[in-house]
Amino acid sequence: MNHQINDNNAPIGGLGAIRIGCGAGFSGDRLEPAIILAEQGNLDYLVLECLAERTIALAQKRKRADATKGYDPLLERRIEGLLPILAKNNIRLITNMGAANPIEGAKKIVEIASKQGISVKVAAVIGDELSDKLVEMGDEISKFNNEDFAIALISNHSSLNTPPTSLNTPLSSLNPHHPSLISANAYMGVEGILEALQSDAQIIITGRVADPSLFLAPMIHEFGWATDDYNLLGQGTIVGHLLECAGQITGGYFADPITKPVTNLDTLGHPFADVFADGSAIISKVSGTGGVVNLATVKEQLLYEVVNPHAYLTPDVSANFTTVQLEEMGADQVKVWGGTGQEKPSTLKVSVGYQAGFLGEGEISYAGANALARAKLAGDTLEKRLKADFPDLRTDYVGVSAIHRTDFNHHLEPYEVRLRLAANAATAQKAAIIGEEVEALYTNGPAGGGGARKYVTELVGIVSVLVDREKVNSEVILFSPLTPRGGGAPLRPSNGGVKDRIQIDYNSFIYSSLTQKTTEQTIATKVPPLGARGLYGIAHSRAGDKGNTSTLSLIPYDAKDYELLYQKVTVERVKEHLKDIVSGEIVRYELPNISSLLFVCQDALLTGVTTSLAIDTHGKALSYALLEMEIE
Repeated sequence: MNHQINDNNAPIGGLGAIRIGCGAGFSGDRLEPAIILAEQGNLDYLVLECLAERTIALAQKRKRADATKGYDPLLERRIEGLLPILAKNNIRLITNMGAANPIEGAKKIVEIASKQGISVKVAAVIGDELSDKLVEMGDEISKFNNEDFAIALISNHSSLNTPPTSLNTPLSSLNPHHPSLISANAYMGVEGILEALQSDAQIIITGRVADPSLFLAPMIHEFGWATDDYNLLGQGTIVGHLLECAGQITGGYFADPITKPVTNLDTLGHPFADVFADGSAIISKVSGTGGVVNLATVKEQLLYEVVNPHAYLTPDVSANFTTVQLEEMGADQVKVWGGTGQEKPSTLKVSVGYQAGFLGEGEISYAGANALARAKLAGDTLEKRLKADFPDLRTDYVGVSAIHRTDFNHHLEPYEVRLRLAANAATAQKAAIIGEEVEALYTNGPAGGGGARKYVTELVGIVSVLVDREKVNSEVILFSPLTPRGGGAPLRPSNGGVKDRIQIDYNSFIYSSLTQKTTEQTIATKVPPLGARGLYGIAHSRAGDKGNTSTLSLIPYDAKDYELLYQKVTVERVKEHLKDIVSGEIVRYELPNISSLLFVCQDALLTGVTTSLAIDTHGKALSYALLEMEIE
């Protein structure tokens, strides 16, 4: 059946569909796509998802320096730009920009609204902060991912070379007032947001809440879903997971000019979903914005940062991605349905942030004849000078093998090379030595070195534990509107209902039975050049990160090639291919429902994203290492 929607911006009616948009996928995301989405997207809800694993620890440091801070540093700019549009278009906002201080964030929003002459009711959801409770829980704390719970108490360790997860620090030594501990925040679910929605708050600001829960809560609220209907919650969570990274499903972190061309990346639009009462959804973007929504972008985002597609754990549900079905309905429209779920876990994940010392870095460039040889001479010289004091010293030759630690037999002599050295240290003073020695290469190293730079960065490490969910209780604090200058109408009527929808024949969108095989379409791409190497010519991939684990999807451009990938791209071959990058176990998951494979690679990011010495700390480029694999 050929489904047609004439205008992506027009709301899809029937059976109470709601439209949820995502205007931010991380703390530093661009504001312009969110403004366009709010202005032209005809939304019911706008979500701004702004918390990565270490973001809240950094926010906690700001709060300690100033008790009125600790919310997202871009909160004021975002709210100032969005609030008039939200008021005009009757859109409710849900965001975790509260970070370490949702209460002060809520106060700031009310203050901004008052200055703009807008009356707004704001709800702050708190309860995730556990720093003062963690020690009291004692033996009630359990391991996460079978790792020994540990936190680096730097004053007790002479070296930072040992990963925090192997220090075996006893629970009794964890002190919330010790200078090494920065934060401890539980991932909460929908409960607090639901209470806030029922209060008719127009803006809801939270601290640490699981990313998909920000999107799932309005679905539960609007459709009256039971919080133990796990199939609905599983499908709703999958929709939230697809939206939560904003531009990553509309062509961001996706575009490749050869195999995955994306038009007008400079005006990349952010996504929205029309969600129906049965949990099914249509993912799209505002017409006229740059980017693309198709099977390829949706599949990459679906598997992004998923460590077990059979059981994607959130505080609300264990979602099953292996039953998901996808179908392209037209330009920039993909239908998603069929996700299922099981009972929510009895524990909640807690991210613990700690002071992990300092990173010292230095860089210098060499160009022209024998650039690589001169860069290697400089690197060898500094290793002899520094290795004794910095046993974990890392040397990178940017432009040669800095990212993947190998060139996979490309063997191209570069015209220019940038030398980079990096090491961890317990103090900023010691870390600075790295950059100082690199800078000294100007007069004490090989010929033609230029553009030296030096950096010292304070490190925030993250370890995770599990706690009984009964120990974590959300609380909602309401902030009434200040009297706006010149008066002002409420941001949204207090009836809590969705806006009137254009009514169309919902039968056009009845989804196929789960037992019916989805029609797979060949993804339209440019034909790779003759001689394209390995997997790059037939498949695409996206890397995600979870702690020290990298997730690598493998998705054929043509679904007919899934069987070839299934047979040829085995765990053994991937482990051999990535031996210079991945030191831990690799697990392969097969997802024939979307004709894709997923490789979960442990110990792939050195000590983990937040403390890694690598240039690519998140391992974002590892997907292209996988695509270098040759198949018979």
